[in-house]
Amino acid sequence: LAMLRKAIGSLPVVPLAKQSMQSELTAWLLEDKVPHDMLILEEAELRTPEDEGAIVRCKNQALDSDEILNHLNAGKLVQKIAVEWDETFSAILQEDLSLKRIKFSDVLREQNDDIPKDQLLARMDANFALMSGEIVRFSKRLLEMFELSAAE
Repeated sequence: LAMLRKAIGSLPVVPLAKQSMQSELTAWLLEDKVPHDMLILEEAELRTPEDEGAIVRCKNQALDSDEILNHLNAGKLVQKIAVEWDETFSAILQEDLSLKRIKFSDVLREQNDDIPKDQLLARMDANFALMSGEIVRFSKRLLEMFELSAAE
């Protein structure tokens, strides 16, 4: 974002959540409060609340396993968690509700397969519209899930 702001002069973009959502993300795992349209994948980063606290990064690990639950019960909070949303994309959801490593599903990408391959620009426009529409829809769902307003 900093490079983009520098290139165009100003870009008033802020994270969706101005406060940390670590407690809420942790509750997804500890209290099985995962939203119905969200699937938890096998990657997360857990961190103790202190500034120089311990960090646990796990990949290809069931997040409902005893090992992970022991870390959470010991006071670690979810900093980042891999999710799949509404069968349209997967991403790493961070504690400020920003997304990293977004990967759109084949089901979503195949929606524009009716556009001929020789119409590359039309296909790119359609893919961009489809994918950005899903990100907007997900952002609205996050606002609803965490009871935030767009101005927060």
